[in-house]
Amino acid sequence: MEGKTNVLGFDREFLMLSQVKDPYFNSYDSFRDMLSNPTTGLLTAALNSRTEAKKALTTFKTNADTLALEYQNRRVASDRHLFTLVGAHRCNLAGTDCRGQCPSTTECYATPETNVGSAVNLQMTSISVANNRIEQSLTRMENLHQQIEIEIDRRGKAKGIEHAISLVMLDYGNQQAHLTEAIAAERVKAAKARKKAGIAGGLLGAIKGGIVAAATGNVSGVIDGVFNMATSAYVGNAEMKMEKRVGDLQAQKERLAADERATINDSNSLILDIDSAAQIKTWWLQASTLALEIDESELLVEQEMARLKAIVDEIQATERQMDQENGFLASRYFADPIHRVRMVNEQIHADADFKEAQKWLFFTARALEYKWNQTFSYYDSAYKKTWSVDDVFSARNAEELNLVLTAMGDYERPLRVSQTTTPVVTDWLSLRENIFGYRDTLNGVPQQYPDPQTGLMVDARTAFRSRLRNAMDAGGIIALNFSTVLQLPGGMFFLGPVYDSTGTLRSAGTYLDKIESVMVNVPGAHSGVEPRVRGELSYGGVSFVRDQTPGVALAPNHVIGEMTPYPTRYWYFDSQSVSWKYREAMSVPISLLKQTTPKFDTVGQEITAFQERSVAATDWTLTIFSIDGGVQLLNVDEVDDIEIRFKHKATNRP
Repeated sequence: MEGKTNVLGFDREFLMLSQVKDPYFNSYDSFRDMLSNPTTGLLTAALNSRTEAKKALTTFKTNADTLALEYQNRRVASDRHLFTLVGAHRCNLAGTDCRGQCPSTTECYATPETNVGSAVNLQMTSISVANNRIEQSLTRMENLHQQIEIEIDRRGKAKGIEHAISLVMLDYGNQQAHLTEAIAAERVKAAKARKKAGIAGGLLGAIKGGIVAAATGNVSGVIDGVFNMATSAYVGNAEMKMEKRVGDLQAQKERLAADERATINDSNSLILDIDSAAQIKTWWLQASTLALEIDESELLVEQEMARLKAIVDEIQATERQMDQENGFLASRYFADPIHRVRMVNEQIHADADFKEAQKWLFFTARALEYKWNQTFSYYDSAYKKTWSVDDVFSARNAEELNLVLTAMGDYERPLRVSQTTTPVVTDWLSLRENIFGYRDTLNGVPQQYPDPQTGLMVDARTAFRSRLRNAMDAGGIIALNFSTVLQLPGGMFFLGPVYDSTGTLRSAGTYLDKIESVMVNVPGAHSGVEPRVRGELSYGGVSFVRDQTPGVALAPNHVIGEMTPYPTRYWYFDSQSVSWKYREAMSVPISLLKQTTPKFDTVGQEITAFQERSVAATDWTLTIFSIDGGVQLLNVDEVDDIEIRFKHKATNRP
């Protein structure tokens, strides 16, 4: 019940966003109600449990029969806690109810990684998912680099220039870099990241194999031994040592901000025109964004491994407590409660409620920082101290947790009344032009592109349709991945700062750019009577929020303080397992509207599920069911474009 140290195993930058927020629009307000609700709040329960524990302590009986009952209750409470961690009861101890657990109850307890819903199972799944995200991001980044090389080669051949990419430069102002060298450097980093992902995957298999090897007794001993052996081998590899910390991520953020301001040109100005250079810059910026996402994922793997170790430590502590309680129960005749810490059943419940409230208060504090994109720091003149997230872990009881929650409300109050938001604006994102770079004309000249299927030169719309066919499986399902960490020409989308040629700031842009609603259109000359197509839209990867103050250019390739990355993990309550679960991406069913004209706004078709999320995210996925129930609802050859209409609002930078 002391709660003096952070035993949760979470990194300071960990962020959890809730998928279920009704009636609220953001996770912080939802979590705050979950904690402080007078009837169902977790912090309310912790305060009540502490009161009951105090009462029980004053009325504790010292006779042998009462003492035996108290220890039995404590063992049952500890067993319930072990069940949440391991996913099975510890059936080798007498008195534990294991009925209906599985055909072999001993084996169930020895294999927590296969017990669906257990803390060990969820954590190992989380590590595996984070590792897979690294592999996916590496593949997408390599595809973008290949797109850049193909586009420059196409433009070079049109001008009769061989090896055109060697002439293309990244211009940061008074410093330039060859694009081909920059791509080569990124590929070297990608190779190291892929090797590290392979090592992490191998360690996960070693840990899992060690858990499976356990047969009876204390499962945590086997887990801990294999875990320590595997992680020692991991950390001992000097080349692959995972030391990604906030400083590394900050450097990558600064590089991303510099890339956003950089220009693309060629040394003799013969290869690239303005639009082609702009498209190459868009692809390069997307590749740089993926590099930051890979760094985030590597840090997440390390963080989740630490969380798994914390869970193992908690299993060990609970098993030791159960063993100790069993020994005291056998010798209860000689037990002397005067010389024994009186942790009765109510106190165990109070401790469990305190830990649960402490965990969710940490989630709430991080959600508060995400809501305002600021570090929680509040000076309280009444207590003469500055409150921060660290106070969540230094709190010793439920009353002190409640003081931290009160400080969060005091911190947010002036922010609510002082921000100046822009009106809700509308921007249209064209997948054909803004994402894939297939433009009908450049400076009035019709353009042709390599057909993704045949390699022949074709017009923009034919190339786009061929790309859709490439993304379609045998059942007519089309899956398109894209990033929205970009600015739209002439729009207000993710509006960043503008500097003139001397480096003087001319426009600060906006920050806290959040989604109000989205809608998806499919313009084209469509046949058939059905006006819509069923689909699904997914929001994942890493989201970015611009900081309140524009970035500061310390050097041409060193810009700090422009934007902050956040993970996009979504949590929901599963009523069947009566537990909280998470998804790496939030997915919602949608209707894609078939239109005859582009940018046609249909009232009442908005999707509000992504409300209050940042407009900029690295891993959107649009899934289209072109064939539904055996009926073809969308003919790819009739599609001119796919448009996503964003309604969003931001806060003006001061």
